Amino acid sequence: MSALSIPIQSLARSACICCGSARWKEYFRVLRKCRDCGFIRADIDLTHEQVRKLYQEDYFQGEEYGDYLADAVSHGKNFAARLAVVRRLMGRNVGPLFEVGCAYGFWLQQCSLAGIQCAGVDVCVEPVRHARMVMGQNAQVGDFLSLSLSRGQYRAFCLWDTIEHLSQPEQFVGKVYDLLPPGGWLFLTTGDIGSAFASWRGPRWRMIHPPTHLQYFSTETMRRFLNRQGFQVMRCQSTPMYRNIGETLERVAKLGKGISRPIAQTLKQLVPSGAKELGFWLDLGDIMFVAARKTK
Repeated sequence: MSALSIPIQSLARSACICCGSARWKEYFRVLRKCRDCGFIRADIDLTHEQVRKLYQEDYFQGEEYGDYLADAVSHGKNFAARLAVVRRLMGRNVGPLFEVGCAYGFWLQQCSLAGIQCAGVDVCVEPVRHARMVMGQNAQVGDFLSLSLSRGQYRAFCLWDTIEHLSQPEQFVGKVYDLLPPGGWLFLTTGDIGSAFASWRGPRWRMIHPPTHLQYFSTETMRRFLNRQGFQVMRCQSTPMYRNIGETLERVAKLGKGISRPIAQTLKQLVPSGAKELGFWLDLGDIMFVAARKTK
């Protein structure tokens, strides 16, 4: 089912998850901005069934990603770099870790290779099957809010590029807080709508595409949100991403807007195969890495 074909319900009277206000103003078509704290969200409410239909295998194969599995090398490099940061922050005693939104299991694989006990959950069947059968990881299909997990079972929870997809992120983060022991960690990445690059792009910013992206945090509103949930934010900063030329052209050729799409389609034919494998690290400043801790 196309994301745009899903009927949606408005959240116009709901309270802001960052400050509790219910005073919203229009912002970039279907987005709404809190008049009191500046938090931005899509004016959309999705049922569990609508979420399930959104995140079928085609989400990873042409809907939002050109070909997620084809980018395996980049995923591995990105998660390896991310794990290095997590280990520096957590110290020697890393894990057990739990990932919400584990997809095909690339993060879990990095943790397993490092000898870290880990598990994950995702709503999409095919990626979880790949994580289990191909990657050999402890992953399951399901809704995190419905999972029965023991308090203190995991020392850290990870939501990599996940929180923006959630209709009620406060419920997910609230459950993470309840499950963590004192001193436990929450790690996440998401877009930063308050960044200079996002501000420059305005409504054309690449991360604005409801109904898959529902929540739009800045570093300021992210801090406010997590503090409201009881967490102390230890780190909140932009993070670089590894890409190669081939996958970048493929993504823009399939998902690009305006003139960028035909240009990428032409370059795909002109760039030699060897050159397409060349990789690079890029930090546009609009993806934030957040580390927060339960201090009580």
